[in-house]
Amino acid sequence: MRVLHLVAFTIATTLLAGSVSAQQVTHRWLSQPVSYVDASEGTPDDGAQASITGDGGESDCCLGGCWDECREPLWTFNAGTIILTRNAPQSSPIIINSIPRTTLLDANAFKFNWAAGADIGIIRRVVNSDAIDALDFRYFGVQSWQADTSVVAGSLWRFPNSAGSIPAAPIASSYDSRLYSVELNARRNSSYSWLTWLVGFRWLQLNDQLNNAASFSQVFNYHTTTRNNLYGAQVGAITRILDNGGPFTISCASKAGIYGNAAANHWNVNSVFLSADQRSQVAFVGDINALGVYKISDHIALQGGYQLLWVQGVAVAGDQFTVMRQNNTRTGIDSTGGAFFHGATTGLSFTW
Repeated sequence: MRVLHLVAFTIATTLLAGSVSAQQVTHRWLSQPVSYVDASEGTPDDGAQASITGDGGESDCCLGGCWDECREPLWTFNAGTIILTRNAPQSSPIIINSIPRTTLLDANAFKFNWAAGADIGIIRRVVNSDAIDALDFRYFGVQSWQADTSVVAGSLWRFPNSAGSIPAAPIASSYDSRLYSVELNARRNSSYSWLTWLVGFRWLQLNDQLNNAASFSQVFNYHTTTRNNLYGAQVGAITRILDNGGPFTISCASKAGIYGNAAANHWNVNSVFLSADQRSQVAFVGDINALGVYKISDHIALQGGYQLLWVQGVAVAGDQFTVMRQNNTRTGIDSTGGAFFHGATTGLSFTW
């Protein structure tokens, strides 16, 4: 049901942004020196040509379809920072009292910090192709989310699926998370100047670590690690919300895809192996990125925006304590969880 909600939200965002921009777009702001008649004054006279330099050998553009193409840079390089937070995990018991069986620590008690990472993108306009208009590469990664909490077990306690009880003790818990994303998309301009379609491939990795340190007679570290490698195809659209020929533009990229996820977990106490398991899981990834760009010269622009990313069908550390079994089979994994990330992007854009 949540997957259907995000798909509907992604489609609605694209259509709404498109309906707003349909009346606003007149022509794209030039990023390279070009001689042409402004779109607001009509197209060039018959036989006229636009001349462009610095685009790898294309010196002329004819009328018609290549008229728009001439006004796009051949290369665009984006370098910046992404600053995200991760929402608290969904409710799942981690530590419970032995008698009565009440929850001492729940996964949703962890509140993650904001963390920054690198955000790199490259766009290469494709010429002389009827299939695609540009190739779009992007990498970003954040590896320092952390959430800490603690509880005091005043009597015997245990993990939800363990066989025995553990003596009373203060318990300090820490939850670490990391996210990496690499994608390559092909862009295709639509018949509307404000809309560009895209289709591509994406790899995404989500890693979690959760440690519970209990102090009784000595310190015992109960540690679980999960890793998710997602591979899949995505489709989406880029909508130009504001592009009236000036130096400032606003666009919104919406993407969604179905992925295969190779999920795994590992559980140990004081580095002594107890159990591990893995599973192949179908996953969903939805991504919305609103971006504003302000041109400060012919080849340099400032950019900033807001990123939302939802991953569903993954193994997160907070869900594992109810399924991991400390017995001869040493199995158990929950790979149906989800994670939601959101935050800001900022950086510089270079075109030529």
